Amino acid sequence: MNEQLQTELKQLLNGRFSLSESTRANYARGEDTYEPVLSKAVVFPETNEEVSKILKMCNVHKVPVVPFGTGTSLEGHAVGNTNGITISLEKMNKVLSVNTSDFDCRVQANVTRKQLNEYLREDGVFFPIDPGADAALGGMAACSASGTMAVKYGTMRTVVTGLTVVLASGEIIKTGGRAKKSSAGYNLTNLFIGSEGTLGIITEVHLRLSPIPENILSAVCQFPSLESAVLTAQEIIQYGIPIARIEMLNKDQMEISIKYSKLDNLEAKPTLFYEFHGSQSSNQEDVSIVEELSKNNNGSEFKWADSVEERNKLWKARHDVYYSVKALGSNMKVYSTDICVPISNLVECIKFTEEEMNQVKKLREEYFKIQDQFGLLAVNKIRLNEQFEQLVEESEMPAKTYNANFNQTWQAVLEIMQQYDISVKNQEAGTIKTRWINNTSQVNFSDAFGSKEMVKAAQFKLVINVIKGYRGKSEVSKVSIYRRQMIEKDFLQGWR
Repeated sequence: MNEQLQTELKQLLNGRFSLSESTRANYARGEDTYEPVLSKAVVFPETNEEVSKILKMCNVHKVPVVPFGTGTSLEGHAVGNTNGITISLEKMNKVLSVNTSDFDCRVQANVTRKQLNEYLREDGVFFPIDPGADAALGGMAACSASGTMAVKYGTMRTVVTGLTVVLASGEIIKTGGRAKKSSAGYNLTNLFIGSEGTLGIITEVHLRLSPIPENILSAVCQFPSLESAVLTAQEIIQYGIPIARIEMLNKDQMEISIKYSKLDNLEAKPTLFYEFHGSQSSNQEDVSIVEELSKNNNGSEFKWADSVEERNKLWKARHDVYYSVKALGSNMKVYSTDICVPISNLVECIKFTEEEMNQVKKLREEYFKIQDQFGLLAVNKIRLNEQFEQLVEESEMPAKTYNANFNQTWQAVLEIMQQYDISVKNQEAGTIKTRWINNTSQVNFSDAFGSKEMVKAAQFKLVINVIKGYRGKSEVSKVSIYRRQMIEKDFLQGWR
């Protein structure tokens, strides 16, 4: 970004332009696992016209731009561009109009779904699309968000009736409108929904709202197997039951969520989360059918969320799945994505996914097994430390005392080798031991290595020789190439 563009942007935005590294870092990524990428600058427009002028300037100077909303993306949408600028829409966060009689509204791009529903709280209507995160509505449109209530209310493609978009050239266009039906011209609205900022920057959104249901019921049902849970969900959809939400967590995820979200009354089993919206009579009818379908597939008795607080806790646990997995370890990275298949292939798809995850689990268990072995090795390292320090302190020791200490240390090294199932031919072992004895048989043990620090650094010299210097000659049994590489990495980098 050249100085001329910087000057033009500063004049336009009057202080809403930042080159600060800390500010650029805050807008360098979403909540995903990707490394942050800092743009050259971050700008904060407040109107459609300002966004238009920014894009015209960047177009002239050939500078790429990245639009940024609330940064809740899990798939890298908000990562910056090292040669461009980031356009934060956070100041474009106003509800522009609400028409409760027509069940629609118009909002700026950075109004969040929770903000909108709080604004609508007294009007008897609500915005139903719930992807979990408190995302910006412009970003939800750009990414074609859906969420837990898509089964009844649809996705962003269903509820967006029109958009205001600023194209790369700086031209401002309006698509769609308030009417529910139109056959005039191209369906440009749906062209931009899901375009992820590649066709233009969405600055305003027209949305269809829904009436707040008279009665809301939430429950969970647990199943003995994954197949029975998936089959139940499939049958509910095929029966045409207008259920508002139906979500599934498998056994492993339930175990994680029970601990993270403190769901003390549930077990680690495949589980379906249900929610019903409607009148009291219609909900009772739907619940009875769903209970029967669940029971036919060996489902448990329904556990109901009797209060609003319990219902919110239940669905928060579902929405916190990402964070519950992330909390399993420090600096844990979680890669998430969506897959979509026809309902008839749902059981096959989820079963295949679980089988693949079980393979990953086995690899993970093998990895932790190796980590445990390194833990045992660390215990022996402490013991060797003590023995070598004793040798240093007794550097003027008699030969008999020295040999006793040496043989004790040598035995400890052999034990370490056995823990890694490393066997060496007797002749080669004798050669290694002889070399080590020759290096340490001087009266002053410290002088043999130069200093006490060198003595400590040489503790595993023998084991390094066994693995590195004699790898080609040794008979290494029951040790995979992968495990050998792990051992080498730890010894050669950590203890050299």
